[in-house]
Amino acid sequence: VYESVRAACTPGTNDDKVWLQYWIASGILSYTTEFIDDIKVYFPQGGEHWYEFEFFVTLWLMFPLTDGATLIYDVVTEPYL
Repeated sequence: VYESVRAACTPGTNDDKVWLQYWIASGILSYTTEFIDDIKVYFPQGGEHWYEFEFFVTLWLMFPLTDGATLIYDVVTEPYL
């Protein structure tokens, strides 16, 4: 959150875009976590490792080297806007 606030306070807009893309992807991931208990009923082994999956996806979204949030934004979100 600190990096997001710091990015919003800078005059440039490029860093704002990066963090906004992260928060969009992170929000979608958090939203799907709400339904994981219902999914566990039908796919017990898939639901068993959900939180580990969520942890690694969050790391992938955050790290600048992988730039996962931008990839998700460009492939999934932007075509629908």
